[in-house]
Amino acid sequence: MAGPLVIDSHAHAFDTADDARTLVDGYAPAEYGAPPGVIDPPAQPGTIDGLLDAMGSAGVSRAILLHTWLGGLERMAHPDASEEQHAAKLAAQNRQVCATASARPELIAFVGVDMHRTDPVGLHGELEELKGLGACGVKIHPSIERIAVDDPRVAHIWQACADLDLPVVAHGGRTHDSRVHHGEPRRFAGVLQNHPTLRTVVAHLGGAEWRTAPELAETCPNVAFDLCEIIQYAGAPNAPTLADLGRLIASIGSHRVLFGTDFPWYGLDDTIERVMSIPGLADEERAAILGRNAEAFLRLAA
Repeated sequence: MAGPLVIDSHAHAFDTADDARTLVDGYAPAEYGAPPGVIDPPAQPGTIDGLLDAMGSAGVSRAILLHTWLGGLERMAHPDASEEQHAAKLAAQNRQVCATASARPELIAFVGVDMHRTDPVGLHGELEELKGLGACGVKIHPSIERIAVDDPRVAHIWQACADLDLPVVAHGGRTHDSRVHHGEPRRFAGVLQNHPTLRTVVAHLGGAEWRTAPELAETCPNVAFDLCEIIQYAGAPNAPTLADLGRLIASIGSHRVLFGTDFPWYGLDDTIERVMSIPGLADEERAAILGRNAEAFLRLAA
């Protein structure tokens, strides 16, 4: 008998375990303050095989494989590369994500977009091609890209995703520099009101700006939130407690909250245990958060 539907709506994987370890070790989200305890990384390596192994161990049915284009870091690491070379590298990586998910029915491909890209026609054509290759959505990271989601320079990205009916997962919160607010929930309101059919997931429940998520949910029915990372920091100075999370989910509407892990930064089984420990949720609400909400909101084909 098949187990319950569990969908990790926010996962990553890298070419090698060393690549993953370098990124995991180099990232500490300062926006929440010090965590209340030690956050143990998952036992599995942050590769495709490691993700699939973690899914099997945790009983996760499917995972959305997000490709995040770290354009700001790419430009720092390769200052002599041209914009054409950056674009070619991103395009190749996006095709690889699509090919990987095509070969693994448990995985769902979301491709990356360079938020500093300025050619609307070219972007639309590329996303249309990637959709034909199996891309089911787009991931953007406004904090690392250092450009706000409501900046007029990225309006064509939102338009292309709306035109192609590609849902967007966008990093929510600050990241690294606590003064940077490019992905806070309030910035999404105008964008989503201008594109009422565009489904967008604000990741991490808005990060350290989590208190403003209910206002966005009230004004924009086309938004949902995932709870990866923030649930690991529950009880940190700038993060909600588990009790706060329960109240926050009730305020937003539990049907608009998605389970996600941010693997390989955090473990699948551990994150599931944390979801199950959030107070104030009915059993059917927990079950929906773990899988059915993502299936419905993102319109995931079986």
